Amino acid sequence: MSEPKPKLPTAKRDLPKSVTLSGRDLEEARRLLGLLSEEDDETSSTASELARLAFARRPTRQEQLTIRAREVLALRQKRAELFGPTMFGEPAWEMLLHLYSMAGAARQSMSRLAQLSGSSKATALRWIDYMLDRGLVSRQPHPTDLRTAFVELTDKGREKLEAYLADTINFTE
Repeated sequence: MSEPKPKLPTAKRDLPKSVTLSGRDLEEARRLLGLLSEEDDETSSTASELARLAFARRPTRQEQLTIRAREVLALRQKRAELFGPTMFGEPAWEMLLHLYSMAGAARQSMSRLAQLSGSSKATALRWIDYMLDRGLVSRQPHPTDLRTAFVELTDKGREKLEAYLADTINFTE
């Protein structure tokens, strides 16, 4: 027995008037349009026009900073792949960037941050304590699991990261 096919809009009036895209949606659309534009020159001009039309709304400053944090993380990942992770070990910086770039997920467990930074739990804990002492992050116990604690950026940590990231990009607002 086959499933019924979803009903598609049959008239222009059935289509949504506008669609709001998140920063992540915009990033993915840019990536896909970039891939399409690499196929051939004819597609390239079409993709460029589509990109111009699709991105009439510029990302906000906050979206641009989050995108930049993700770019920095991707470059660091590529560097670690090419040269090995021990050559450039900066677990505290990795943790700060991950906390910032996960704007929708305000906090992460200490174990997850250790994993994301590529460091041991003991190393991550030392760096989290260091960042706590400097007021860059805060730590909250898990409400039901005493073995788990959550870490999130403080306003001070967010401001410092934003100042750094803002100096590394040209805003398009």
